[in-house]
Amino acid sequence: MRFLPFLFLLVTTGAYAQPGWRELEFSFILEHHGVEVPAKDLRQGNDFIFEVEGERARPFSINNSSFSTLEFPAERSDITQHRDTLWLRIRHRHEGVMEIAFPPRAGLRTNHPYPTDHLIVAFAPGRISVTDLPKFLRVTGTLVGLNPLMEFFPGTIMAASRGCDTVQYAIDRLRPTFDFGVHCRTTRTGSLPEAVLNLFAGGPYHPDIVMRIRGTALGGEWPLDTVRFAPTQFRVMGWHRLELDTAVVRDTVFGWDHAGYDRSLGVPPPSSVVHLSHAQPTTRDTLVFRFWWLGGGENVGITQRVTPDQEGEHILEFSVRRSPVDLPGMSMRGREITVRVPPLPAGRVRMRVKYNEDPSFPAPRYAALDGHYLNVR
Repeated sequence: MRFLPFLFLLVTTGAYAQPGWRELEFSFILEHHGVEVPAKDLRQGNDFIFEVEGERARPFSINNSSFSTLEFPAERSDITQHRDTLWLRIRHRHEGVMEIAFPPRAGLRTNHPYPTDHLIVAFAPGRISVTDLPKFLRVTGTLVGLNPLMEFFPGTIMAASRGCDTVQYAIDRLRPTFDFGVHCRTTRTGSLPEAVLNLFAGGPYHPDIVMRIRGTALGGEWPLDTVRFAPTQFRVMGWHRLELDTAVVRDTVFGWDHAGYDRSLGVPPPSSVVHLSHAQPTTRDTLVFRFWWLGGGENVGITQRVTPDQEGEHILEFSVRRSPVDLPGMSMRGREITVRVPPLPAGRVRMRVKYNEDPSFPAPRYAALDGHYLNVR
């Protein structure tokens, strides 16, 4: 008989124990009229009251961070059990109620995760889905390979953007390590939510050069380790590893890393680049070439034609023409001409640039484009 109380304790404990369920945790920063509400004020419940599934809840923070955290009942919010929409209500004492829906994450054959951590909630009475909230992501790493870019254009700044937020001076010219946070909206192209980080050069007299990095956005941080700058699109593969992103349309830039001038003679750099969209053409794609140069009143025109060569391949030839008469009243600035090329035949297509000019009025030079091949699929 003395074992009956112990047996009763085992039975009751087993009846109420959760079978390995993990509750949904929602971490967020609350903004009110564009101003961040401190986490300690949310814990005190002075102006805002939180209800999780109709029950009063008090947000808490971890490690004294700026983010507050709420937990949902594990028996309904575990990813294998989450089949109904869950609701979080935020009540302001004077301004009404904001309701945030958490759609089901469990399906018949697969789970459907979405970010529930490091989100930004701008308080506004009404209803919204958690999948529409912007996310805060901390991005860290080191950017290398900027020497030509910084040398040619001393006024260059490296900024970063991720959807709806831009960070100026994200990378320092003298110390290229970076550690910044951005707000972004995620998209879903597969089973996991993703976001794209844009690292781009800006400044006076500078061409449009962007490096894009695509990766999953379930966590709150992106540790990128060492990244070599290149004006095209990459994908985060595994831990700290980047590869060319062949699953999406990629652009590229020719000439951004070429010197082509004699420093001892003080001859300025060519300042001429070509932006190609896109770098992986098929026989159905129209290509867009943007010819950029740093100049003033040059009267420049660029045409294109495709001709077969003697070896059975094709040549895409650009003719750059400059008139001996300049346009009046134009100061030094970045200029650009867009040339559209209809779909090309399959195979290797070699690009060639010819110049039609008066020696006294030289046209912009695009040496990096001349002789380059396109592989048309």
